[in-house]
Amino acid sequence: MALESHYEERLGTHTYEQNHKRVVNFLRNYFFLQEFPKESVDCSERTIHTVTGIVDVNALEIREGETDILGLYPTFAMLEHSCLPNTRHCFNEGRRVVVSAAVDVKAGEHLTTMYTHVLWGTAQRRDHLKHSKYFMCTCRRCADPTELGTHFTSLRCRSCADGFLLSAAPLDELADWLCASCSATMPAKAVTEATLRLGEEVEAALTQLDLAQLEALVERHASTTVHHNHFHLFAARHTLLQMYGRGEGGAEGQKEHMRRKERLCGDFLKVCTALDPGMARLGPYAGVALYEYHLAVLARARGHPEAAQQESVALRRDIESAKALLQQCIKVLKDEPEKQPEGQLCAMARTNLAELCQWQATIVPS
Repeated sequence: MALESHYEERLGTHTYEQNHKRVVNFLRNYFFLQEFPKESVDCSERTIHTVTGIVDVNALEIREGETDILGLYPTFAMLEHSCLPNTRHCFNEGRRVVVSAAVDVKAGEHLTTMYTHVLWGTAQRRDHLKHSKYFMCTCRRCADPTELGTHFTSLRCRSCADGFLLSAAPLDELADWLCASCSATMPAKAVTEATLRLGEEVEAALTQLDLAQLEALVERHASTTVHHNHFHLFAARHTLLQMYGRGEGGAEGQKEHMRRKERLCGDFLKVCTALDPGMARLGPYAGVALYEYHLAVLARARGHPEAAQQESVALRRDIESAKALLQQCIKVLKDEPEKQPEGQLCAMARTNLAELCQWQATIVPS
């Protein structure tokens, strides 16, 4: 009860009304909590709303198989928010939360975690925090119109060939967006509408999982609408890099797809590293990209004419690269629960690394 509930700020909101209908009235009327003596059970509407507020504002999601539950950890709740967190957390078998440093933390430095989604744009992250945590983030990433050089929310300028529109003041929701090349402007409302339209189009495409259509969507919008690193296209590219090399198209088609997979994985991981150097929140995404990257490199290695016969410089380089990618994949996924897909991928990476070392011993003399 010492945790913040933001009761006053929640009054009259959609969340408040939903909680009143689904929780407060349900407990008071169907479970007859109001029949208990007040000195035994405090079942006032305000108290129940305070409890639901504490859960909504402070609880952590815990994935258990197909189920998500919420856990309330009073000590963890004291960690500050940052869109560049310096800690990561996971859960052990007893549902205890385990917190570790994601990057070097200096003595006296505040410990931070992230209360929102790392792969949302600045406006989307800040809006979520405003309406769910009741504050506006002013961290280094939010204050940078380029989002740490990634252009994660940048739009292509309609007035010049090579310019990109950036928010003139990222911490002001209503600020116009300006082209860095020609100084053309776009109102914040128009930017929001364009971003929403793109998000809807990408979401629809991701339900179809058609490689050619998804690839065409990314290429079209990257050349006409937004920066190729835009967060909506980033989600589509994460799906694409997993689809490449798993379809039809003949031997030459598969080779081309593996080349695209390799380029895409490299670009994807550069953005991940810029946004989350310690992989505090992007570990699962980076882990998938690292595993897929190793598949692309390994496909090239197996395609070397010398692969089954003798050593070559290129073959040795590719095998070492594939091993390094698997080792990094294991490193970023090692704390993931074994029963979750990320934990299973980590186990697969360990197996593949052992098999790769065995293969290397047969074709590349030590």
